[in-house]
Amino acid sequence: MIPIKNLYFMLCYAWKVLPEKSWAKVGAEDSNDLLNLFADAMVRGFQLLRKRGFFRSYVTELEETRQIRGKISFMDSLRKLSHEQGKMYCNFDELTHNVLPNQILKSTLLLLYRYRDLDHTLKAGISECLQCLDMVDAVRLDTKVFRGVRMPGRQSVYCFLLNICRIIVEGQMVNEKNGRGNFSIFENEKFMARLFEEFLRSFYQFELMEAGARVPVRRQQLRWLFEGDTARSPHLPGMETDLMFRYGGRQLIMDAKFYKEMMSAGRFEQSHGKLRSPNLYQLFSYMINCEDELKRQGQEDMPIHGILVYPVAEGKVSFHESYAFGLHRLTVFSINLNQSHHGIKKDLLELVSTEA
Repeated sequence: MIPIKNLYFMLCYAWKVLPEKSWAKVGAEDSNDLLNLFADAMVRGFQLLRKRGFFRSYVTELEETRQIRGKISFMDSLRKLSHEQGKMYCNFDELTHNVLPNQILKSTLLLLYRYRDLDHTLKAGISECLQCLDMVDAVRLDTKVFRGVRMPGRQSVYCFLLNICRIIVEGQMVNEKNGRGNFSIFENEKFMARLFEEFLRSFYQFELMEAGARVPVRRQQLRWLFEGDTARSPHLPGMETDLMFRYGGRQLIMDAKFYKEMMSAGRFEQSHGKLRSPNLYQLFSYMINCEDELKRQGQEDMPIHGILVYPVAEGKVSFHESYAFGLHRLTVFSINLNQSHHGIKKDLLELVSTEA
């Protein structure tokens, strides 16, 4: 099991927020309850929003009035015979705090307030936050409601808090009826695989930039080596890397894998486990096709470093082996997620260092 503090560390990077940010930094070292940790982060972030001012937006209202305001809705006015009372229905835009981002924040805070194991200090903090949102309506929380969120410009605090809201809702982490916590989403291998990949991508984007290397770290499509029209066949699957970036005079291709066991079982009891062959074939294929693209760009002398990264937690054996061919190298590496986040950061940066 990955420690709670490290799950939060991974989530912060995946949500494109440095964990050291003052409003994202929580007492994770002492926490063994992720919902209390989320509540702490939401209260801290909310306090910053209150200082800066809550998000407002224009919302179209329909109102029956004696004074013309905005546009007259003749259809509504005639249907309800408003003109006989000297009134008309009007559509007008009103600047209000009662908008979807604030409604989601309020509804999630109400949900967290029901959590039976919520720390008393945090409960008081959430109660104070809710008092500031009296002018905002609650909204029914489901996975679809987040699709309607639209916010202009850079709203990093709002985005961070809404990401916390989303994972609480999508993971059904609080039972509305009995207030029990549910953490099964972090036992879902597909969810954790996606989180691990997003964590690595954002980690290297942020940390290499901090080190003075402004390199784009992203997924990238590679072309198949096939020639002629067959290379563009609609039946060929896409070839997309998890992370691809240039650093230290090399082309790095990283594939993030998340399994409970990184090795496949040996055929005999005394046999050592074997590396998963599909993972090796996949990364090796990426490297061969990338080499061809570099040749077409006149960069055939650029070395390629392919890296398979697996997470391991408590009680698992670490692994680090490299295999060279020509100018290139393929590395299989396990990152220990049971150590301090400083140790995780150090190991991941050393993995891509020019000395690695």
